[in-house]
Amino acid sequence: NVSCGIKAGDAFFGKNNYIVLNNAIDVSKFVFKHTEKMSQKTKILYENKKVIGHLGSFTYPKNHRFIIEVAEELRQRRDDFVVLLYGEGELLDNIKLLRKEHFIGLELTTKGIIEDTFLVNTPGEFSAYNASSAILTTYLIGCKVENIKKALSKVAVKGRVEIVPVSSKYSVIIDYAHNGVSMQSILETMRAYNPKRIVSLFGCGGNRSKERRYDMGEISGRLADFTIVTEDNSRYEDINDIMNDIEIGLKKTSGKYIKIPSRKDAIKYAIDNAKEGDIILLLGKGHETYREIKGVREHLDEREIIKDILNNK
Repeated sequence: NVSCGIKAGDAFFGKNNYIVLNNAIDVSKFVFKHTEKMSQKTKILYENKKVIGHLGSFTYPKNHRFIIEVAEELRQRRDDFVVLLYGEGELLDNIKLLRKEHFIGLELTTKGIIEDTFLVNTPGEFSAYNASSAILTTYLIGCKVENIKKALSKVAVKGRVEIVPVSSKYSVIIDYAHNGVSMQSILETMRAYNPKRIVSLFGCGGNRSKERRYDMGEISGRLADFTIVTEDNSRYEDINDIMNDIEIGLKKTSGKYIKIPSRKDAIKYAIDNAKEGDIILLLGKGHETYREIKGVREHLDEREIIKDILNNK
């Protein structure tokens, strides 16, 4: 959301018409579908003549080559089309992971249509592709590069890899990861920043699949250096029963852990025992500001808990 005086819809239906295609499937469907079989929405997009496509990462060379081939096919079928790709090798020139006081993110160097360096206030390589899409799209609809740079350096989404300023010696991050896949993703993402330790604090919801509890326990035990098992919307189940299920997964690993039923106490324990260079991950609640126990939602905001802990130190 960059302050450049242009509404999001203008990018598609105003005088600057561009289509943003985020993956190989989108691009291939766009190219190879016959016009008469297209939906009305796709017909409108097809007539716009300008396409921005996601090239993807060299990590997936088949996808990379396929996108280039599809882009060339699109150019050949419609010589009035302007096809611009973003991603590694196209716009995105270099990705550097950065971690400093109250900042865990990226430094991006771009080339081609925009040659500059951008700080991105969200961590992980995946953020580089999101950012390169935003850079190219907003630039093409008229945003100034300086405004784009300012926006990316401050961008933040509540509860999604949200950095909470606590200490210059260690980092605290709130994230909504509440299943095995999302937990593994954020743990592996943070490991790339070479922390002294990753401390994973999480619980699991009551009246939900036990398999999720086993999985999350095992993943945290395997990928984090220390795990703090606590509450998370226990609903009509006993918190201790849920924690015991998580422990089953943890015991499949050699990971160290502790069980603390109160989330507030668990967060205090994490902060009180933090070591220089640690990354503490508060997982599962994210943007939520409540906990649900026996059908009743009670106010619980991890940001407020952290503030209270620091004020009482």
